[in-house]
Amino acid sequence: LDGNVWHNGRLATSSAPTPSPEVCGRLPRQNNKCSGAGAACAPRDTLLTGAGTLPTRAGASGWAAGRGGNTSFWNEGSWTAENRQQAGETYAAAEAAGVAFWDTAEAYDYPQGVESSEKMLGEFAAASEYLATGEGKAVTPPVIVTKFAPLPWKLGREAVTKAARASNEKLGVEADVYLLHWPFFGQEDHLDGLADAYEQGLVKAVGVSNYSADMLRAAHKQLAARGVPLATCQSQYSLLWPNPERNGLLRACEDLGVDLMAYSPLCQGLLTGKYSESNLPSGPRGQIFAPLAKELAPLSQLLREVGDAHDGASPTQVALNWLLCSSERVVPIPGANKPAHATEAAGALGWRMSDEEAEELRRVAAAVRERSVAGNPIGGLLEKALVNV
Repeated sequence: LDGNVWHNGRLATSSAPTPSPEVCGRLPRQNNKCSGAGAACAPRDTLLTGAGTLPTRAGASGWAAGRGGNTSFWNEGSWTAENRQQAGETYAAAEAAGVAFWDTAEAYDYPQGVESSEKMLGEFAAASEYLATGEGKAVTPPVIVTKFAPLPWKLGREAVTKAARASNEKLGVEADVYLLHWPFFGQEDHLDGLADAYEQGLVKAVGVSNYSADMLRAAHKQLAARGVPLATCQSQYSLLWPNPERNGLLRACEDLGVDLMAYSPLCQGLLTGKYSESNLPSGPRGQIFAPLAKELAPLSQLLREVGDAHDGASPTQVALNWLLCSSERVVPIPGANKPAHATEAAGALGWRMSDEEAEELRRVAAAVRERSVAGNPIGGLLEKALVNV
């Protein structure tokens, strides 16, 4: 970002971010005051409050630090010096915009055990303005979420606490929130390991990821028996992937007081306004996107129209605000690999679309999805197979 300067490993930044020419839509509001229609402000100032396990934080959005560990999927090749530097600048831009909620995982190492997303995130946090200036300053302290990978050879509760210690060592700090990355055989032992990590003070809060509604309720019950609150559940959720609304997961989160971290909230870029049937990304994403992109135009147009009604918000900002308006329990975690992405995403906070706009977006998005599946037999099968994902 213009106005942000790296100097001897430290970030110097003004109190308000200076936008890059690449930044689209609304600028982040420093006070996060709401504007626009609606009875209440959807973006809240508390994250992962499950049972009061974490202190109040400003903002309700974060970035997947290291989700690009899968460099072949995102067409980035490998972690070069240039994109390492860009990742650091993205961290700085997010912090300058007042949002410091970060999601990573041990599974995001690529190659496994060589390039560590957790280690890089820890390095960025260590050089952050918050740590450089001390507590009580204007910059929000980072909240770091990481995850245990329940691979077949990592059985038993001890595997979870061992991995939590390894993650903390790479991060250089204790993780704020520690999740089971996906369900696996022996998950009852893994949940006990999660509780052990919490009780031993290795992490401040715990959660799960990619769980169905029934599995979430069972996990909540098992942890509650030990007096351990389940703070969050992470699941894919966006306008074009509203499965948590259809499979009961969102309702379960609301019933249990569990926050839903929505990953891929921009449907891996489809909701940013950048892509269309004639303009697809290269690599695997382009092949996956093709059926949806063919039907995407009405939704892209509506995203722009809603944005125009709210101080020129970009499609990215509208799509994220839609999630924030969907439930007080939803915390979107959009990925960002450029400073402009971070600043743009932060502009989704501090305002609220009307209920009528939110419902019209839901209706048009559902029609796009239905048309894309109707002419795609494989898509139809996946639609049924992945209903709980």
